[in-house]
Amino acid sequence: GCTAPSVQVVASDTSSVSLNWLPGGSESSWLVEYSLAGDAPVWTRFAASTTDANITVSGLMSGTDYLFRVASLCGDDTVYSTSVAGTTQCLTISVPTTVSFVGINRLPNCWSTIGTGVSPHVADGYAFYNGSSIVSPAVSGDVSGMMARITTRSYSQNNSFRVGICDADGGNVTWIATVPTVYWYDNSEFGVANVYFNMYAGTGRHIILAAPNNYNYVYLQSVELLPLPSCVPVVSDVVLESSSSTSATLSWTSRCSTASVATPSPPGARSSWPTPLPPSPA
Repeated sequence: GCTAPSVQVVASDTSSVSLNWLPGGSESSWLVEYSLAGDAPVWTRFAASTTDANITVSGLMSGTDYLFRVASLCGDDTVYSTSVAGTTQCLTISVPTTVSFVGINRLPNCWSTIGTGVSPHVADGYAFYNGSSIVSPAVSGDVSGMMARITTRSYSQNNSFRVGICDADGGNVTWIATVPTVYWYDNSEFGVANVYFNMYAGTGRHIILAAPNNYNYVYLQSVELLPLPSCVPVVSDVVLESSSSTSATLSWTSRCSTASVATPSPPGARSSWPTPLPPSPA
């Protein structure tokens, strides 16, 4: 009778996964199917008949988990192998680019998490809290030649988060800035922080956003990566010129700097930070 082949994944790139297999018996042709990984696979036929005991399944999405199976063709008999799992590699992020976290119920492709305090709040963005972090895919090019413009909200006053550069596993972190969030008391309130990486000299290529050890949610709305401007602005000598019950007038000195800009924590911001753990898939 017809016997199922023994299949294994041997290689992958950003859009394909390569398989090979051992024939189950004397059969000389096979069909190949794939599906998105999950509890109820929906199989797509990639090859109706091939006489080679290997194949590269192409046209796949980057950074995605798939299942693959191969069937022995023996006249009128078709016997499927056990499915095997394979994952395509992640694309790198090019600069400039903007990634939105609003209106989605899972992290964008190849973004990952550290810890369990990360959850989608579709209209508000992605929440991270209780010492958890969000980690980007690798950034292409020179990290020290870029900046990040990060839009967030928070229900809590005196909240903040940290921004750094790390390795793919969330380790070897260099913290660049601590960013205060805007207290969100109506739907128009949000904060935009510019974080400059011009003094970064490490080998990491992933951006990490880390919440402090509390349950004050930070809602991430977007991350925009841009080329570093010729002038990295630094504000100093901030003076309160006048104030009333509903307004304040400020003045300050602005200049260019060659140093990294780290936004200081606001008064009362939490400063207890966890040791990063290996990231889990989004």
